[in-house]
Amino acid sequence: MAIFKHYFSRDWVFAVPAIQNVFAKNRFWQLWQNFHLTDNSRQPASTDEGYDKLYKLRPTINVTTEEFKQVYNIGQNVGVHERMVKGKEKNL
Repeated sequence: MAIFKHYFSRDWVFAVPAIQNVFAKNRFWQLWQNFHLTDNSRQPASTDEGYDKLYKLRPTINVTTEEFKQVYNIGQNVGVHERMVKGKEKNL
């Protein structure tokens, strides 16, 4: 939430005119605090077997994953550099 305070900054480096021109600062905060994509009452408890740490983001992740699958075909051969994948070994 700390980064959102910059949306209404007077400093041109941090300000977001698109937000400033559409919303009053207080109205933006009211909307932001009450904007939810999931029903919190249906969220499993952290002790449940079906607990998902990404519960609140899961619908968005599912939709974007399906859209990406339709739009982007990765192809047959994919190269992954060893530095892109986290390993347990120590770097020399």
